[in-house]
Amino acid sequence: MDKNYDKDRNYYIFLTKNSGGVSLGKFTFSYYKAIDLDCSIAHEYGHTKQSRYLGPLYLLVVGLPSLIWALLHTSKTKRSYYDFYTESWANKLGGVKEENGILIWDK
Repeated sequence: MDKNYDKDRNYYIFLTKNSGGVSLGKFTFSYYKAIDLDCSIAHEYGHTKQSRYLGPLYLLVVGLPSLIWALLHTSKTKRSYYDFYTESWANKLGGVKEENGILIWDK
């Protein structure tokens, strides 16, 4: 597992061999083979910002609903994974846009 520290944003990025991504406070875990790693990291940074805004409420307002959505969402689900409020908010905070199902990081 590779670890990087972003001094400007004050958070750690861990690149893992597990698919998906998770953010807990200032610790972000992203799949190192993500199709667009920059977008994935920016999205997870959006979750880090949510955590900073919500403090201890983060786990109830974002963490748990996001986890349940990730477990229930499948390729057969008619809605985009990023339509769910926790994910669209993280994209907005991380500077990520979705166009026609493709994530674009607005550097």
